[in-house]
Amino acid sequence: MVNVKNLATNKQKDRRAAFVKKLVDSKTKFTIAANDAFVRSIQSIGYKSTGSAAAEIIDNSIEANASKVSIEIGYGDNKNQITELIFADNGFGMDDVTLRYAMTFGGTDREGSSDLFGRYGFGLPASCMSQGNVMTVYSKEPGKPIYELSFDLNACSKGEYTDKKTGDMLMPEATSIKALPKHLQKITDDDFGGFKSGTIVVMSDLNRHCLTNKSLNGLKTHLIHHLGATFHKYLDRISMSVCEDKVTPIDPTFADPKCVAYDIAGLKAVQMPPQEFTLTDEITGQKGKIRVSFAYLGPKFTQSDKSRGRIAREYNGFIISRNGRIIDCITRIPAPIWPNAPKNAIKV
Repeated sequence: MVNVKNLATNKQKDRRAAFVKKLVDSKTKFTIAANDAFVRSIQSIGYKSTGSAAAEIIDNSIEANASKVSIEIGYGDNKNQITELIFADNGFGMDDVTLRYAMTFGGTDREGSSDLFGRYGFGLPASCMSQGNVMTVYSKEPGKPIYELSFDLNACSKGEYTDKKTGDMLMPEATSIKALPKHLQKITDDDFGGFKSGTIVVMSDLNRHCLTNKSLNGLKTHLIHHLGATFHKYLDRISMSVCEDKVTPIDPTFADPKCVAYDIAGLKAVQMPPQEFTLTDEITGQKGKIRVSFAYLGPKFTQSDKSRGRIAREYNGFIISRNGRIIDCITRIPAPIWPNAPKNAIKV
């Protein structure tokens, strides 16, 4: 039990008074998001893994009609000193206004949409800030200039993005550049035959404790595995690579013959008949369908191959997908919402 006598309630009053004075002096407009404090809160909320954050960037690449995504991991003096994550695609790119808006929280033209993935406009900035303090984006439309825009959370905290007259924190304007930095140009030359159109997202000033793996090989393996499962239904139309190694499709239900470990020595997963339900949104009245598929692996299924065992353990639960893109996997179900669960089911 907390000893309430030890709580610094007296200091709270003084701190609040000083904070109010700061707000008044800076003529803050009381925007819905509290400037850099909001961004740091998002950073702390984070994602389940670096792979989950990376998937948000790739969502945008797919929506931009890219045919290829190349992911590179930058490192310093040794391979355990990861310095940046680079995501490059050959999609249709963005103009300067769209780029500036896309880097803000909630900046999207797809609010409430039901097609593809994005709906809220948080993917790009939230995923970048979950892994580091700086996000830099380069984007180019066909036949148009290259635009660059960078957001630095530490600079934001120092007031470098705050309008001195209004007190508003503003995303800087994108600037036109003549050429990409040399290491990014090499990526586009090697993988896309040049930067004719597309977007490059660079996460830098990384927070090491946020990375799922601290070593180059470990993080590379994690990304290949996670993205292979998340986008397994899209990898026949879009090519992905991590440090030049191809991302291969992984179906966690082992139902797709084109995916990893589908058939080993004739042993396959047993696919049950799917069920479909129509649900109605209680607020909007809009109807939507949920399709539920089942797969039974059996006691000997994972014994024949280590990769099967890893996939089965990681995705043993309720796999939630949207438009073929895996969103999450619920492995532990809260007891109150599953009263008729089997006796051996894992509940929390």
